[in-house]
Amino acid sequence: MSETWQIPALGDGVSEGVVARLVVSAGTRVAEGDPLLEIETDKVVMEVPAPADGVVEAWLVAEGDTLTEGTAYARIAAGTGGSAPVSVAPEASDPAPEPVADPEPAPKPASAPEPERAVAPASELTPPAPEVPPAPATDPAGAPDGEAAPAGPAARRLARELGVDIAEVSGSGRRGRISKQDVKRHVRERQQAEATGASVAGSAPAGSAAALPDLAAFGAVSVQPLDGLGRAVAANMQRAWREVPHAWVTREVVIDALAAARARLRARHPDVPLTMTALLAAALARVLREFPAINAAYDARAQARILRENVHLGVAVDTPRGLVVPVLRDADRLGLAELATRLAELADAARAGRLSPADLRGGSITLSNLGGLGATSLLPMVNWPEVAILGVGASEQRLRLVDGEVVTETRLPLTLGFDHRVINGADAARLLARLAERLEEPLALAL
Repeated sequence: MSETWQIPALGDGVSEGVVARLVVSAGTRVAEGDPLLEIETDKVVMEVPAPADGVVEAWLVAEGDTLTEGTAYARIAAGTGGSAPVSVAPEASDPAPEPVADPEPAPKPASAPEPERAVAPASELTPPAPEVPPAPATDPAGAPDGEAAPAGPAARRLARELGVDIAEVSGSGRRGRISKQDVKRHVRERQQAEATGASVAGSAPAGSAAALPDLAAFGAVSVQPLDGLGRAVAANMQRAWREVPHAWVTREVVIDALAAARARLRARHPDVPLTMTALLAAALARVLREFPAINAAYDARAQARILRENVHLGVAVDTPRGLVVPVLRDADRLGLAELATRLAELADAARAGRLSPADLRGGSITLSNLGGLGATSLLPMVNWPEVAILGVGASEQRLRLVDGEVVTETRLPLTLGFDHRVINGADAARLLARLAERLEEPLALAL
């Protein structure tokens, strides 16, 4: 019996990934947990393991294809043991893979356009419109009744190459399925609209992406197209800036006592990677549980704040591939040594590209420490769908007059970026004040 396997969840805020490598070839027998393919997202290169035993009969995707959660990627002859994978009809690819056996396959009309996958990823299924136009005779493939038709990987790949948001494209296929021709038509219409000062319905306003001047007129240049990772990062940053009305508050914290306590602990426990980031993470996690309105998310459609019961702390890690934010689960419940060890493990996995999707999901707030790179201040962007982020700069020694005497203090700059729709400046300032209390009194980290 043949079944198809689907792409799992890729992580919070990650809508798609690119097939970087097919690990096994068609005809290979795999066991549950064996790596099948590698997918590159804006955060990691992740392996997709086999959810059960079986034989790979055919790949439904190719290297370079863009996939979303729920996309069918392989047809499998199920083996014994393991959990039963979800069975769905595969989407056609470009070039089309071997079709799934059908007792009564419908003949393909000679006039059919270039085939594309016809099954919507689970994350994109939406109820159909109240009135659905009849299916054109030239488009035999379509989404099942009651489901919204997606764009296949060929159309999605073309849209990414042309800088088009696939959600803005109107499909001409059955149930509105989007083809490559639809993407090209959308680009032509947008160009015409921009030329006339108008805007295409549902698209970005004319001129929102300004044409770059001819820089070659001023000297030699070279073009370096963004790869799938770079385009995804750019899209996520643009979404965060568009969706979240940012505001920031700043404060300096005296950390001489904290630095001394850290030195003593490192001398007693040299095997514990007690970095300054680990101390900041421990303090922030404990403080966040005192501020439920900040340990939250904002549902703009429902106009409601979603309060979290757990404190899952995202920590930004600089890697050769770019910035990655693994998540420390229940960080407020971890002892200092356990938190420091777990943080070091996540950072090592991030730099080696070994993080799993679960390591990147569900963060409550993000900590970004650029002090080690010498940045004295920063205005960090909120990692949507979170509503706050703590940025940390490099510490500096300052002179201060105390009771007529000049004393030296080491001060650490903190900046809290937040979503001003649900967090006001006073609450943000209160959180920083509470955080400062914990950092200036090291014993508080043990509570």
